[in-house]
Amino acid sequence: MEGRSKDAIAAARKLVDKVSVSEVKQFPLTEIFLPTPYFI
Repeated sequence: MEGRSKDAIAAARKLVDKVSVSEVKQFPLTEIFLPTPYFI
């Protein structure tokens, strides 16, 4: 809300890089936490 979309996008990309699909496959209950990148 303060015009910090660049910071928010950078943080979201970091999160996507940290959580891999193979990690989620090891723990299926965490599937709901899998970050999915969207195009803005």
